[in-house]
Amino acid sequence: MKTIVAIIKQPSYGFYFNVGIVLFFALVFLYMYFLSMSVVHVVLRKEVMQKVATIESDIAMLEASYIDAQHKVSNKIAALENFTENDTKIFVSRSEATLVLSDTAR
Repeated sequence: MKTIVAIIKQPSYGFYFNVGIVLFFALVFLYMYFLSMSVVHVVLRKEVMQKVATIESDIAMLEASYIDAQHKVSNKIAALENFTENDTKIFVSRSEATLVLSDTAR
């Protein structure tokens, strides 16, 4: 009597399982990394916005001091040239059309 031995090879799922585990942990790691980076960027953005607000405030203060100094210089120059303040208001009117200001010159 002759015996025949048949070896049935079952598919090996160990390799696919290991690849799945590695991919799972890689995805978890990437998720945690990008989540932490987004939090860091939000914090950095808030800091930058605070710095921008501070610098804009400094610029506004410098502009105000510049305008104040400009008026002081103008008043000093006017006083040196013996100018006087005129309380009457002068309005400009266009009674007749000229070539420069006419609406028909277009």
